Amino acid sequence: MSVDPRPLLGQIPGEAPLDCLVVGAGPVGLLLASELAYRGCKVAIIDALQQPVKQTKASGVVPRSLEVLPAEVERKLLHNGTMLKAMQILEKKEGEPMKTVLDIKTSSLEVYGGILAIRQMDTESYLTEYLRDLPDWFRAGSKNLEIQRGVSLESFTEGPTGVQCVLKLPSGGIETVNSKFLVGCDGGHSKIRKQLGFAFEGTTTAEYFFGLDAAFENFELNAENVASVCLTQDQDPLAPGFAFNIPFGDGNCLLLVDIDLEQQKEWITGEVDRNGFPVLRQPEVEDVLKVAKSRGLGANLSVKPGSVRWLTHFRINSRQAECYGRGRVFLAGDACHCHSPLGGQGMNMGFQDAKNLAWKLVLAIKCGGPTTSLLQSYESERKTMESKLLSGIERAQEVVSSRNPVVFFLRGRGQRLVNILTFLQPSALALIGQQAWSYRKSSISMEHWERPIPTCFPITSICPAGGYRRRQNLHRWLATRIHAGDRVPDVLLVGGRHLHQVLKKSRGFTLLLFEGSAPENEDMEKHLKNKMLSFKELQALSVSMKCQADKTNFVAMIDEVVLFPQGDVEARRVDARGCRTSHAAPRRERLYDLLVPDVGASLCAMWLVLNSRSTSWNLVERVIFPAPKPSYSLDSFPRELILVPREDGLQVPCLFLPFRHARFLFIYFHANAEDLGLSYSFCKILRDLFQVHVMAVEYPGYGVCPGTCDEEGVMANASAAMRFVLETLRWPKDGIKLFGRSLGTAPTIQLATRVEVGGVILVSPFTSIKELFRHQLGRLADLLSDRFKNLDSTPKITSPTLIIHGQQDALVPLEHGRLIYASITCKRMFVTPHNMSHNTSLLKDAATFILPMTHFFSLPDYTFEDLELPEWVYPSPGTCLEAASKESSFFSAARHCARPCRHAKTSWEDTVVEPISHLKAMPMRPEARSAFGQKLQSDLEDEPTITLPLGTGTVPAVSSLDIDAAPEIPEELKPEVPKRSKGSTKTQL
Repeated sequence: MSVDPRPLLGQIPGEAPLDCLVVGAGPVGLLLASELAYRGCKVAIIDALQQPVKQTKASGVVPRSLEVLPAEVERKLLHNGTMLKAMQILEKKEGEPMKTVLDIKTSSLEVYGGILAIRQMDTESYLTEYLRDLPDWFRAGSKNLEIQRGVSLESFTEGPTGVQCVLKLPSGGIETVNSKFLVGCDGGHSKIRKQLGFAFEGTTTAEYFFGLDAAFENFELNAENVASVCLTQDQDPLAPGFAFNIPFGDGNCLLLVDIDLEQQKEWITGEVDRNGFPVLRQPEVEDVLKVAKSRGLGANLSVKPGSVRWLTHFRINSRQAECYGRGRVFLAGDACHCHSPLGGQGMNMGFQDAKNLAWKLVLAIKCGGPTTSLLQSYESERKTMESKLLSGIERAQEVVSSRNPVVFFLRGRGQRLVNILTFLQPSALALIGQQAWSYRKSSISMEHWERPIPTCFPITSICPAGGYRRRQNLHRWLATRIHAGDRVPDVLLVGGRHLHQVLKKSRGFTLLLFEGSAPENEDMEKHLKNKMLSFKELQALSVSMKCQADKTNFVAMIDEVVLFPQGDVEARRVDARGCRTSHAAPRRERLYDLLVPDVGASLCAMWLVLNSRSTSWNLVERVIFPAPKPSYSLDSFPRELILVPREDGLQVPCLFLPFRHARFLFIYFHANAEDLGLSYSFCKILRDLFQVHVMAVEYPGYGVCPGTCDEEGVMANASAAMRFVLETLRWPKDGIKLFGRSLGTAPTIQLATRVEVGGVILVSPFTSIKELFRHQLGRLADLLSDRFKNLDSTPKITSPTLIIHGQQDALVPLEHGRLIYASITCKRMFVTPHNMSHNTSLLKDAATFILPMTHFFSLPDYTFEDLELPEWVYPSPGTCLEAASKESSFFSAARHCARPCRHAKTSWEDTVVEPISHLKAMPMRPEARSAFGQKLQSDLEDEPTITLPLGTGTVPAVSSLDIDAAPEIPEELKPEVPKRSKGSTKTQL
């Protein structure tokens, strides 16, 4: 920078003025300066501090922020941060153990499946490294960009074409710099905001906060990958309040506790602040531990020596600037809004400010012209959205910090209700992750829908263009579809790249082109009289529309073009979310020209979806069967996804994962917030760990399964699966084990009452739906009609039954599991892990699931015969799951089965009273069993052991065991196998 004062916007010959001066080198200022420099702007960034502050502060990066941050920064954050997989709210009452009242899994968040926990100083460090790799275009790109530290802004004067800024240098000297634009990212005490005269209205809370970043010992909260809020009500004076914990990957956690005015007396200094609240002394580590102990976080809670990274205390301000900018001066980040750390929105809101403002400034700097309305859209978009966020956070903070016992009771009831209404959780998470916010109402978000060409016939006034316009309007107004101003979702592109990667790389606009389907194209060509371009013509068009970059790396218009061909799998996935319409409501045009300046810009688009796909109008049905968004298609699991016919003609999608020579077949019924795609990984582990065949059954309305999900539909699917196993596969009953979790325990119990099988596994079973609701709603549950009366059915179970129910289960209380266990009269086992909640992974601790399974059922076991599936069970191209006649049902399919099936007249439900003893397995000679067992034992001894994830035990890594590689068993040791007569049962060894 030149040190001699220059007149306003004066320019030394040969030297161009600064494009933008960014004041404040925090995360927001660093991102803003990086975006401007990457697109060739002459930018300088200054900060009054000589060194960056080493503080934990903003410790959560939400998915939307990761989407807009540079790819290099994103990679470092993901590599060094901890992805939080759940958010929990716990309650602690006097004399009672801590209970989990709300447990929300973050896997529904798009792209990343969680919220990243990482310290603000690390985020700043990665942004600084990225900034220093960019060229400094103020110096003609000959050097890399650097932060000018120790430099503060004293004053500024705005002119018609720029801003004159007076800077104070580290030496104490004064320098005048001319810049086209000035952006203040200088925090809540912004000097730029004060000089602009903008009011910073809001409130200051009476509660004070202590914060401690350290490694804790004897800690009651999860210190691994779960963010927790503990709400306490007790007689201890320091007990009422909340404690917030967020874990980092290095063993440390950030613990925040609040103290009200009454609790603050122990730390007051006698002074008062400008708001009239007492000023508190700096707390010690023991002060924070004292409050935490009183709130049930551990009677012997302590801090590991040398682990303290940050200790702070602060009072919360909730404020917003009346304006976000004026003329050529703008504000971003904490300079225009500040609020409670609850929800971790502050820094993330600032990232969206920077991304939104950056691309608009680039266009104003590089292209010039009338850009006032474009720049004004920054305030209209961001201020409107953030005012809603601030209001919501402020209300939530008031509720969380309230010490009123009535509020404590009502707050707990509401949290338990949200825990039941699982279909609401993805929407709430999308708001927290900032992926659900949209700029639809922005002045620069526009859509154009081509109207049909009018004709002179009177009938067109009633049904113009054969009803095309009416179908078009219905789709525009009512369909769940893409809108201008929405977020762009991430999809996989041809070549392995992701769409977000393209957007991050783009130096200008990105054009998305969709070829569209042939029927829709024909319909539009007929009614709109437009020529439909072929795929090759679209490719040529995309090449011709791309612009060249200038010497500063800036592209004025379109830099990247993404073309989705008609048969592209990801294009179909996009269509399934609302972009494509059916023939009844065709899309406005095949060439959906979506211009995207970058992934965070206002012209971006996203698909808004209803998180519950249930078609039932009954509220209870929608709560029980939330039907999440499909996570798979018919093509997702080749040779592993099968279609099992029902008696009414529908086909039931099932996962079938075989294990060679396995004796047991598990029929698995998943929980209510999952589908087969989300259950796939667990089913594979189940197969490999216990060396069994696994068949997972889908519910109606879930995934790709047709139908409405209700009690009748679930049991119809379950019955079809059991019929398929018994009659088509002819698998012996003592080789079947029924496995259900949560909602899946209902069909498991019903099937177990009809068929005596080799075993039953129930994880978090419930007595009935009405009793489940009674725990959350009290007497209001009497207004509901009951479903799945499991407690009435369990006494009829005659199969060995293993029940696993976590003591921390807030959704299905442990008492349900105890009643189910007490009602079963056959062989049984009840496991109640202390730290297990409703959604805790069964593989987290070997003692929870793996060891009880192996001990109770003597797993694994093997047979010489292998399982064969008929070819007709695999979906073929164009398969329709909704068959219209009985000819596609089980009875028709069975006639075409490659293996003989029992005659359809004899239903398996009519023969279930037969005991297991009638299926006499063929005995194996001791010497044959010994030879076969020795081979298996030697293979197991040669295999390495693997430590279970987060577990306490080890199991053999038997997933690679190759039964086919076993040595040939001598003929004299093989058992005699009698010939099977037609219709006989399968011989089991």
